[in-house]
Amino acid sequence: MMRARGFTLFEAILTIALIGILAAVASVFMVRPIQGYFDAARRAEVTDIADGAMRRMGRDVRRALPNSLRTTTSGGSQFLEMLLTRTGGRYRLDLDDGTVAGEDVFDFAVADNQFDTLEPLSTLADQVIQVGDLVVVHNLGITGANAYASDNSSAVTAYTAGGGAAANEDRVQIAAKQFPLESPARRFHVVPGPVSYECLAGIVDANGDGTGVLRRYSGYAIAPAQPSPPAGGITAELARYVTACDMQYTPLALQARAMVSIRLGLTRGGESISLYYEAHVGNVP
Repeated sequence: MMRARGFTLFEAILTIALIGILAAVASVFMVRPIQGYFDAARRAEVTDIADGAMRRMGRDVRRALPNSLRTTTSGGSQFLEMLLTRTGGRYRLDLDDGTVAGEDVFDFAVADNQFDTLEPLSTLADQVIQVGDLVVVHNLGITGANAYASDNSSAVTAYTAGGGAAANEDRVQIAAKQFPLESPARRFHVVPGPVSYECLAGIVDANGDGTGVLRRYSGYAIAPAQPSPPAGGITAELARYVTACDMQYTPLALQARAMVSIRLGLTRGGESISLYYEAHVGNVP
């Protein structure tokens, strides 16, 4: 006759204790790799955030109207502002040999309200001139030639691709204005509006996260004095977890060239990264 035999209470307790000891030993070897994985993931996250923000800033800086970058500090935040260009080209200043009728030159001696371009402008969707954009000529960023003060800008009232008198020329109509200075290269820029960046460096909170933020402002009105921060328009958060921030604008070589340098530090879950970015600016108007 066979009798069934189970575990005794002592055997069950001993088994549980042995399993606990083995689990504790195994955890010693597993904790560091697992922790290292999460640390690497946090570093990758903040690096991606910082890199994306700085690339966006770099794209805007390269599109900035010459001599339109300016910086200020207010309330612990740094601000970098610029006028973005949508497109640009060369305007007609002289008539051809008389074989083409109806050519329209950009007249700087009177209040002019339209001109022909010397070549067709871009047809890319985000670069086509829009009504309300500003035509800016020879922006020097000084009194009398400062687009922020409307010295050398006028709003577009109509734009006709291929509307110039000669072949491959466009026609741009603007609110009548006498512009103060001609461009030596006969260049004009088209500006849809300003863009500002605000960087507020914060502290590291109890969770090991930075409390600062990097923001981008757009769609607000142009003002002679730099707003800090701009009112109205669209505000977008480009980066959080910011613990260090520095934005510098440095004119070089008689202001014909300049450089914007950006240093951004982020901390997430106790993991910190720091990135440095430089963008060169062409200030020849």
